[in-house]
Amino acid sequence: MSTTVRTALVGAVALALLTACGADVDLGGPDVTGTVERAGAVGTLVDASDDYYEGMDLLLDEAELVDEDGAELAPQDVLDGAQVEVWTSDACAESFPVQCGIERVRVVGTSG
Repeated sequence: MSTTVRTALVGAVALALLTACGADVDLGGPDVTGTVERAGAVGTLVDASDDYYEGMDLLLDEAELVDEDGAELAPQDVLDGAQVEVWTSDACAESFPVQCGIERVRVVGTSG
């Protein structure tokens, strides 16, 4: 393989990898929806669309937080009473309330 072809191939692969790093990852639909009940830095999911997730802690400082348009939010921007969509990681600890890793929280509205 010539040096020119090898250089072009390496450049194309590098460009593809860098482009993938900046792309939004499609997580599919949310695992659960509900309302945030705030107590300090931790939010709790209440009125969950699936009872399995009722009372689950939303560790807001560890999750990707976005608004309806996908703009980043800070944990303090997720207010008590916020309506949210939540994506969880694959593993949840079987406890009550359930303990799941939180991938993303999208704020879709506020109550009242």
